[in-house]
Amino acid sequence: MKVNLLAALLLLPATACFAVENSVSLPDNVPYYDKTIIQANVLNECTALGSDLSTHIAEALQQKGVTANRVAQLDASQGTTLEVQIVNLISAGNPYFGHRKNMSVRAKIVKDGQTVGENTFTRDSMGGAFGGFKGSCSVLDRVATTLGKDIAAWYTAKLPE
Repeated sequence: MKVNLLAALLLLPATACFAVENSVSLPDNVPYYDKTIIQANVLNECTALGSDLSTHIAEALQQKGVTANRVAQLDASQGTTLEVQIVNLISAGNPYFGHRKNMSVRAKIVKDGQTVGENTFTRDSMGGAFGGFKGSCSVLDRVATTLGKDIAAWYTAKLPE
C-alpha cells in the first residue's frame, strides 16, 4: 500500500505538467480571412457565426481532453495557439427548395512562435432531410459544429509536445 502511494505521489508532478501543456488558446470570435468575398446577407444576418465556431472548436477540444482558452487577442509568441480563420463561405438555397451551404476554415497550430501544423477544412450541408424549415444561419451553425469537431480531431492528432 505504501509503495502505491509513493508511486502516485511521484507521478503527480508529471501529470500536472501534462495538464498544463495540454492547453491551447484560440480566438473567441473566429474572423473572416477576407470579408469582401463573403455574402453580405451572411455578414448581416449570421453575426454570431465566428463566436459560435470558436465555441464549437473549444467544446470539441475539451471533449478530447484539451483545455481550450478562448481569448480576444492571440499571442502566438508564448505557449500554444490555434489560429483559425473562415476563408470561404457559400450560402445558397432556402428552406423551401433546399439549402446549399459550404464553409472553409484554415487552422494553424503555433507553439512558442513556431508553426507546427496548418490545415484547411471544408464542410457543406444541404440542411438535412426532414429538418424542417431552418434558416441559413442555423444550417451554417451546423456546418460550424462539424468543422469544430474536425479541427479538434486534427489538433489532437498533431498535439504539440
